Amino acid sequence: MVALVQIGLAVIGVIGIGLLIYGAVAKGESKHYYSQPEYMDAEKPTKIENAQAEQNKDLHYLGILKERLAKGEISKGEYDELKKEFESK
Repeated sequence: MVALVQIGLAVIGVIGIGLLIYGAVAKGESKHYYSQPEYMDAEKPTKIENAQAEQNKDLHYLGILKERLAKGEISKGEYDELKKEFESK
């Protein structure tokens, strides 16, 4: 009878250790399932970077306006009007 109890306690101990190991492994793997993708870890652009991007965009548009003016597609008055719109943003 004592031997049977000892075997039972040993089995329970082995099962307990197995569950502890399984829990530790599962916890380590769970961060892969619930963590953010790598592209989301990148820092968000600052206000300065956003302003520079907007300024570059406006310069691009002004370049297009100058080309259209040079080709005669728009008049000087239209050019000035559109330029004011871009500069007021």
